[in-house]
Amino acid sequence: MSKKILIVDDDRFFVELYQERLMIAGYEVIYQPQSDKAAKTAEEIKPDLILLDLMMPMMSGEEVFHALRTNPVTKNIPVFIFTALSGNSQLRESLTKEADGYIVKSEIIPKDLVDIIGKKLAKG
Repeated sequence: MSKKILIVDDDRFFVELYQERLMIAGYEVIYQPQSDKAAKTAEEIKPDLILLDLMMPMMSGEEVFHALRTNPVTKNIPVFIFTALSGNSQLRESLTKEADGYIVKSEIIPKDLVDIIGKKLAKG
């Protein structure tokens, strides 16, 4: 059975760029563009890992992250912050302590993303 990756992001360009590479690597990719539905989607599908954008309409990625961490069903799912924000060091620092990783979209190539996810899921 393939591992499930939930991508919560409203930027279709980045989602398509990384989704294809993840699927080629054997992951089942579920896409949720609506941040206000992300926590419920995660609770329902129980993904093995979540890629979460910070800059989202409706609810910020930070709000979604905290909703995931306070829900007993989703609190242990690894969450990688997956964002275009590279300059907000205070936010980055605080979320890096809580999240499983912080990935800047413009600074990573799809193959490296697949490698990072593979290493995290192999550790369990």
